[in-house]
Amino acid sequence: YDGFYLMEGDSVPVKNYWLDVILGEIKAYKPFAVLGAQYDGDKWDAFYEDIPISLLHHTNGNGIYNTSHPLLERLTGQLEVEAPCPYNSIPYDYRMSQMWVEGTLGIVPDLAP
Repeated sequence: YDGFYLMEGDSVPVKNYWLDVILGEIKAYKPFAVLGAQYDGDKWDAFYEDIPISLLHHTNGNGIYNTSHPLLERLTGQLEVEAPCPYNSIPYDYRMSQMWVEGTLGIVPDLAP
């Protein structure tokens, strides 16, 4: 397989033919490393300005992961390297966003004490 769709356990499809929609998105947007949605709720409004850019723009865990894409290979390889360190306490989807932001913008993430 060149990829897979990961649907978090608390997600429930609400649209008829949702899998057909996903297959259409894959065709429309390839090549990609990760294809998915960002958080779009309002629960963060009160403290929006304090949220790190990597959290604001991370792709949530529900997504299509292209296992043949070099960027995803690099990100997952780095996650494996970080397994024994404190970065392993960060959810993988957010950590991949942190790595992307650090690599493209030079913003090093803060670790909780």
